[in-house]
Amino acid sequence: MHVTTVTYWCMLWFCEGVVETRMIHRWLVFGSTAVALMAGLAGCSSSTAPDPSAQAVELPGAVEDIDFDDVVYAADTDSALVPAREDGLYLLDPETGHATDVASSGTVDSVDSVDSVDSVDSVDAGQGGIFVLDRSGRQIQVLAPEGQVMSMVSTAARADYVRYAAATKELWVSDPSREGIEIFAVGEDLETAPRQVGFVPVPGGTEGLTLTSDGATAYTHAGNELAKI
Repeated sequence: MHVTTVTYWCMLWFCEGVVETRMIHRWLVFGSTAVALMAGLAGCSSSTAPDPSAQAVELPGAVEDIDFDDVVYAADTDSALVPAREDGLYLLDPETGHATDVASSGTVDSVDSVDSVDSVDSVDAGQGGIFVLDRSGRQIQVLAPEGQVMSMVSTAARADYVRYAAATKELWVSDPSREGIEIFAVGEDLETAPRQVGFVPVPGGTEGLTLTSDGATAYTHAGNELAKI
C-alpha cells in the first residue's frame, strides 16, 4: 500500500473551531444542503457568528453539551450523520432540516440487539449499516438503520475516527497512539462483526481521516503534512 505525503495549509475535512462555534450545545447550524454544511467545516474560519442565511436545527432529546467532533454525509441515506457523544446518534435530513434520534445512549431495546450504544464519537455508513465508534469503550458497533446494535468489534487501542471504504468494503479506523490506521473487513450482513485484517503505519499521524466518495483514496495527518493513501 503506497503512502504519499504533501504539504497542507488547512485541515480539509474537519475544522474543530468552526464546528464548535457554528454548532452550539444542542443546536446544529447548516445551510440549505449537506454540501453547504461540509463546505462550512472546511472553511477554517474563526468567526463565532453563525451565517445569517443558515437554519438552526435542534437535536430532540439531547441534554448534554456536544462538541460535534465528527459530522459526515451519508449518500446511502442522503442525510448527515451527527454523532452526539453520550446523547447518541442523529440523522439529519438536509432537505427538511429534520433531525431523528436513531441511537440514544443506553436506550436501544431490541431482541436483535447485542448491547446498547454507550457513546457515539465518530460514525460512518455503508452496506446498509451504520458504523459507530466508541472511543473510550474501544469498540465499533454495527447498527441497523433503525438504531439496533447488530454486532460489534473491539479496536486495538483508543481509536479516533471510523470511515467506510466502499472500494474494499472495509472500515478504516485512525489510531493516533499507534500512529496508523487499523483496517477491518465488513461482514456480509450486519450480524457478522467486522474483523481486523490489517494496519497501515502513518509516522507522525494520525489525527483526521477522510476517504474519497468511491473509497479508493484516504487522507490523514502525518505530523505537519497530509498523507495520501
